[in-house]
Amino acid sequence: MSGRGHGTDAPILAVDGGNSKVDVALVAPDGSLVAAVRGATISHQAVPLEEGVRRLGTLVATAREAAARDRGPRAASGDDHGLREAIYCLAGADYPSDIRLLRSAFGAAVPADDILVLNDTFAALRAGSTRPWGIALICGHGINGAAVAPNGRRVRFAGVGDISGDWGGGTSIGTDAGRGPSSNGRSRPPSACADRRR
Repeated sequence: MSGRGHGTDAPILAVDGGNSKVDVALVAPDGSLVAAVRGATISHQAVPLEEGVRRLGTLVATAREAAARDRGPRAASGDDHGLREAIYCLAGADYPSDIRLLRSAFGAAVPADDILVLNDTFAALRAGSTRPWGIALICGHGINGAAVAPNGRRVRFAGVGDISGDWGGGTSIGTDAGRGPSSNGRSRPPSACADRRR
């Protein structure tokens, strides 16, 4: 937390960052969308952290420019050109060490009074439910899951590879599909070979 205490009109930054793309939005305090942009991933698992930080800065600047053009300078930055809150729902925010790393790096690049970093499953849960609780399952690069109980208790299935039973995402399905025809020394069925010769 920066402690600057930006005014109540300062926008909120919302970031949904997966392994292939990121959506960056500026949201007014009343919840209305001020500006939104989409770009290439900022995930530290997909690109170097420094590159992710650079991309984030560029996208936030683009969103602020769009907000200022469409709704005036105050919509882009509030009275004092700051953000009241930044919420990052990110692929790769799996362990407490990931949360600390991402909060520090992105918070330094785009300061805000309050910075919250969550796994991207929580963005899917919030987008797909009209209630503050529910269950979300994501099948992307890997498999991820999150649940929030009515009492606020959170549970996650972390998609961290084979060690967690993470199978069924794009990577594991693609790998197994490519491995299947030649696994255990088996060759393609004769009909498949004949079809290739035609």
